[in-house]
Parts: sequence; C-alpha cells; structure tokens
Amino acid sequence: MRSQKGGSVLYYWQLAGVAEQADARDSKSRGATRVGSNPTSGMAQPGLTPAFLSPGTAGAGSMRGFWRFAFSFLLGGSVGVAIGLTIGWVIAPVEYVHSPLRDLDEVYRADYTVMVATAFRQHRDPSVAIEQLRWLGETNIPQYVQELTETYISTGRSMTDIINLVALSEALGRLTPPMEPYRLPATQTPEFRGQ
Repeated sequence: MRSQKGGSVLYYWQLAGVAEQADARDSKSRGATRVGSNPTSGMAQPGLTPAFLSPGTAGAGSMRGFWRFAFSFLLGGSVGVAIGLTIGWVIAPVEYVHSPLRDLDEVYRADYTVMVATAFRQHRDPSVAIEQLRWLGETNIPQYVQELTETYISTGRSMTDIINLVALSEALGRLTPPMEPYRLPATQTPEFRGQ
C-alpha cells in the first residue's frame, strides 16, 4: 500500500512488521530472542521495540533527516562562503582606479559644482572655488557655472542649491537676469575679477 514513491510512513511501518516477523522466525529456529520480542511465544511484538531500533518509525527517520539536513546546510554554506571569499579576495579582487574629475558624468559634475558653490558660501574666496572647479577640465569656468545655474533655475531645482550657485556665479562676474531673484545682497559676496 504505497501511496507515494518510497515515501509512505505506512508502507515503511508494514515493512518493519514483516521484517520483525521474519527475524522472529529466524531467531526461534536458532533459539535466540530479539529485543522487544516475547521469549515465550517467539513472535516479535512491534509495540515493545524501541523507536530508535525500529526502521521506518517516525522518531528515528525524522531525527536522522534533521541531522542530515543540518549537516548538508552547514557544509553547503561553508563551501559557498569559502568559494565566494576566494573569488572576491584572491582571484578577482576589486581594483580601485583613480579617475580624474573631468571623466565624471554630467550629473556628478553638476553635483560637484554645487558642492563647490556651497563651500564658497562658507569661505567666500572665489579663487579657491576656481581652483576646485579647474579639476573638471572646463576651459571657461565662469561660463560653465553660469550655464549650470541657469539650468538649475529653469528646471526648478533645490532653492538652496540655486542660491549657492547664483552667489558663486555673481562672484565670478556672471550675473544674468534669471539669477536676479536668487541674488544675495552685494555686501555678502565679493567680486572676482580673474578670468
């Protein structure tokens, strides 16, 4: 009466009973008794056999299955971690490349310029801002800052970023009509007469 391919508990229990009866007949013929058997009758009594000695009982199979699963899980995890660490640290480790700022994508170039403009609002020195922006490889830094500022104004970016860019652009001598509403008072921003 096997309902699943090799997996029915009832099937294994019936096999265990048949095996015990066969063992009982063999031991009767030899005169030996088996654990859990009745020496007077010579027939095995399945109810008296301890669970860990009976093949196919729920107690024995489930514990063996658990330990097999736990061992397989730990072994597989350990092998996976070992292979991952070997590949990541020995075979193909991360290589750090020091790329120049001029190779940045436009989005990151704009972010860097906003950071320089924010720092400019703190130190108020246009020559320091020019030196920091030279790393971008722009030939005309004031024009680049002006165009970026106007782009930020037209796309409605962060008010703080626009005010910082307008302050830097004004210090570099590039104040246009769209920048006027975002302009700080003249006493707060020194003029830069370089470039």
